[in-house]
This record gives sequence, structure tokens and C-alpha cells, in this order.
Amino acid sequence: MTMQAMKRLEARYGRELPLLAFTDLRVVNEQLETQHESYWKLHRMNPRQANHFARLLGQNVVTGCTAMLNRPLLKMALRMPDEAEMHDGWTALLAAAFGASEPVLTQTMLYRQHCHNILGAAKPEPQLKVPKLRHHQERQKRWQMSERQAKALLRIHGAELMADKRRILEAFVQCGESGNRLSRIGTALRHGFYVPWVRNNLSMLWYLWDLKAAKVTPQK
Repeated sequence: MTMQAMKRLEARYGRELPLLAFTDLRVVNEQLETQHESYWKLHRMNPRQANHFARLLGQNVVTGCTAMLNRPLLKMALRMPDEAEMHDGWTALLAAAFGASEPVLTQTMLYRQHCHNILGAAKPEPQLKVPKLRHHQERQKRWQMSERQAKALLRIHGAELMADKRRILEAFVQCGESGNRLSRIGTALRHGFYVPWVRNNLSMLWYLWDLKAAKVTPQK
């Protein structure tokens, strides 16, 4: 299935562009018993956003162990900087910036959860829960991680980017550096820097609005 997706990508875009095919996972426990049929549904991810460059800056939808890269994408990914928090997120950004991706809408792997997972399929918070107003530590951590990646992508590949993709990257960086609240919020909304779930978007927008206070909040 993944190879077929890659062949479709190559037939549509050619073999010279960086291309990425990836799949969903089934979340299981230590005894390989199903906990969630779909990792994407558990986290309310839209895998088709893999081709939405602005959305990917804030929320990766690709899990590396399911991914198939063609050679041009592999060559680009080998220039991965220290600022790339996760290899799959960085690779997905490259494909969105310079090529294309195709999700395979089925689970091809068991994602086993156990007591020693460093990263895993953590249970998301209830979306009806109201975000805490000044609880900025996690919001700042997530935003700054994405911001570092955006700056690294500009530094390494800025000269190769199409003008529209470069403007999106520059706007994302501007969101975290502008001293004007309305400018930060307006830029985020205008370019579509959204993440899954209404609650998460409200948290992100509140962080950008309250950025001055967030930056002086002690980090844990």
C-alpha cells in the first residue's frame, strides 16, 4: 500500500521532487491488545494536512516508522540540523516545502505502549476543559520548538524555497517576535497556523496574545 502511494506520487509529480508516503498506526498495549484503532483518530489528526505547509509548522502528522521517502527527500533529510526536534516532523516539512506527501488511510503498524515509552500515544486532554489563562510553560515549549525548526529551515533551505513558502516561514517567526499583540494574532489567523482541536487553538492564540507575560513565566 505504501509503495503504491509512492508510485502514485511519482506518476503525478515525477521522481525528481522530494516525495513522502506514510500511514496510520494501531495503538496497542504490552500484550498487543488494541487500545485505539487509529492513532490519527485518537489525536484528531488530519493526515491530509501533510501537504499544508503552514499547518505542519505547528503540528506534525507523520510518524517516522510508517514513512517511505524517495531518494531526493532522503538526500535533503540527511542535512537535518540540531533544531529539528523529531526526524519525522522535519522530513514532513521538507516534503511539504519542496514536494508532496500522500497518506495511506489505514493502519500498517502496531504502536506498542509500555511503561518505558519515552514518547508515545499520550491520552489527549478533554477538549471541553477550558485552557488555564497563565499556564504558558507547555505552550511556550511547543511554540519555541516549532519556531526553532522554522528558523533552521530558513537558514538551510531559504534560498531554495518558493516565495510563498518563504513568506509563510518568515510570518511564523514573526509571530513569536513581534511586539504587537494584534499583529501576532492576525498573522497566525491569516496564514492558518492552526493545530488540532479548538482548545489547542485557543491555547496557542492566548499564548501569542499574552506573549510578554509568557516569556517571563518561570520554566519548569
